[in-house]
Amino acid sequence: LAQDYKPEELQPDVEYRQHEKMLPGFARDILLKEFYASDDDYAVFADDDAVLHEGRQHALSKDFIALFKCANLADLKNIDSFFPLNPARVPFNKTYASDVDLYQNNFVFNRSTAFKGSFFIIKNLRKHHAKEIYFDQQYFHHPDGRMIGGEDNDFGLQLLKNNLGVYCLTNIVLREFGHTVSTWAPDHGGATNVEFKQRIQSKYLLPTNRAGHLQYRQVYANNTNPSKINVRCK
Repeated sequence: LAQDYKPEELQPDVEYRQHEKMLPGFARDILLKEFYASDDDYAVFADDDAVLHEGRQHALSKDFIALFKCANLADLKNIDSFFPLNPARVPFNKTYASDVDLYQNNFVFNRSTAFKGSFFIIKNLRKHHAKEIYFDQQYFHHPDGRMIGGEDNDFGLQLLKNNLGVYCLTNIVLREFGHTVSTWAPDHGGATNVEFKQRIQSKYLLPTNRAGHLQYRQVYANNTNPSKINVRCK
């Protein structure tokens, strides 16, 4: 979805949907609707500043697409959406070194509520589950167009509430070129983050612990998908 792209920014081997600039959830929903109407099994959604690291220390990141294309669909029956490990929040070197065979030869999925909208893979929910789930276009922006961060987290929670499998694929590593800035939320991590937490807590009636952190257990209390899944990929 090319939002206000200039002709010289377009690549000849890419099929674009042209559109004026819009909030991320609105933009992703346009492509989700088109994807759900297709016969494809999975799609990769990525912001134009989000890729995967490709170093030898980044486990399967460099070869992920090729490996995933060869995966057996039956082995992915519980994998409805997943996203890469975010190195800004989760260290990985010691983890990978602790079990080289596991992380070099398997997709290691861990259930997570920390959904990452800038880069995620999603199953065709309409094709496989007769469902269509979209980003909440009303709850996470102000009437004047200002964005409230967290619509990507909310999308993941919606999936979990619908008994779908949402995971972090721990052996691919996200690389974001603009991770410290945001087009729509200049107060990245400040008041915007506080408001997001308040809205998430209100929407899902989440309790907090003594430190004030949201507790998500009830979101997936009735979710029947495993908390951990390993899929052999080599």
